[in-house]
Amino acid sequence: MRYRRLSEEFLEAYFALSDSYDVITGAWVAQEAAPGGEGGDPAPLPGGESGDPAPLPGGESGDPAPLPGGGVGNVAPKDGFIPPVGPPPEIAGGLDPRKAGADQIGDLQPNDFGDFTPHQVNSLPPKAMDGFDAERVAGLSPEAMSGFEPEQIGGLPPEAMGGFDPERLGALPPNAVGGFNSKQFGALPPAAMSGFEADQLAELDPKVVRSMDIKQFDQLPNDAFAGFQKGQIQALPNNFIADFNGIQLGNLPPEAIGGFNSKQFRALPAAAMSGFESGQLAELAPKVVKSMDIKQFEKLPNDAFAGFQPKQVSALRPKMFVGISAQQFSQFSAEAINGLKPGSVKKISPNALEDLDSGQMSGFSPKALKVMKKDQISNLPSEALAGLTSTQAKKLTKGFVGELNEEQIQAIPVESLDSMRKKIIGFIEDDLSPEQDSQFASILGQSADQISNIF
Repeated sequence: MRYRRLSEEFLEAYFALSDSYDVITGAWVAQEAAPGGEGGDPAPLPGGESGDPAPLPGGESGDPAPLPGGGVGNVAPKDGFIPPVGPPPEIAGGLDPRKAGADQIGDLQPNDFGDFTPHQVNSLPPKAMDGFDAERVAGLSPEAMSGFEPEQIGGLPPEAMGGFDPERLGALPPNAVGGFNSKQFGALPPAAMSGFEADQLAELDPKVVRSMDIKQFDQLPNDAFAGFQKGQIQALPNNFIADFNGIQLGNLPPEAIGGFNSKQFRALPAAAMSGFESGQLAELAPKVVKSMDIKQFEKLPNDAFAGFQPKQVSALRPKMFVGISAQQFSQFSAEAINGLKPGSVKKISPNALEDLDSGQMSGFSPKALKVMKKDQISNLPSEALAGLTSTQAKKLTKGFVGELNEEQIQAIPVESLDSMRKKIIGFIEDDLSPEQDSQFASILGQSADQISNIF
């Protein structure tokens, strides 16, 4: 006879009143004849006839009680199975599942497994799992699969893997999925892989991921890619990487992106690059960014450029900047712009600089400003010149300031003007605004006063 889980409050009161129950083990069957029943028969339970389950809190008599973590009855919560109080029900033939061996499991008929509960599965010793074959695994309900532990999964023979389908594989607790070894995983039907979820995939050992074949990989749902870890990405062969699409790439966690090496990254289809996000791109090693080809670079979405880091920008080959757009370049941070090599600056289209702001302007190195071409300088927004720093101004050349128009010149901060060499100031002093003249004269006056005070 099968009894359902009772509340902890009920058990505490019930066991306090009855000496017929084994409180230590939580046994549900009376050892001797209980009052009001024949020898060996269970005593009448409060709220029902002899043998009938008592009404459970939160439901009618016989309704499963909610389990901690959100599960109901024998359906395990998503973070793993929580066994109910007391021993598991006996399995077919009156066998205590805790004492089952591989031979006894192998003696059961496949249709016997349809009645297994998560609690019964959870109670099986790992050594008993060797008695499973594909038919017996397939006989288990998806609900029963939620009782598996890592050690039990690890005890299943490879030939039992054929019993997994998407529903049964997807019902395994994430920690149980971590019990698969390479031989087992390689024997899983490709179709079953469509049941994988992100938190399950995250538990796989990188060695197990390496054992996956291309047919299995192709069946992974896009959402599962959110579970990939850095070490797992490192384990993927290049031909798997070549199958990535933009959604899958976009679903990868940023830290997983850091697992790509140069050869893997070169294998990524250019079309997949459309899925990149700034937080992901920021995790790429500079040497991996250096391996990017022009087709991949051109497919990066505009927003992704906000993730570029200084060393990554330095690693990009100059030819990458030939086609960069104003929308893309405007996403660069000042720190990223500081990573621009002079050779890369020369390749930037003047039109790509038209959305530059003052913060970005402050990021250019003096060497980068020195190599800017005439049409690049003239295309700098006047508001961007408000970000010119004293360090930059100190090293400006005649060639640079000679291309500035009046509006650009009048946006330069007075502190930066003060840092310019006198002969450079001479090229632009006629275009200074009255306010700049006044402030500049004040600064010069202060400097003169400081000098006179010294002497």
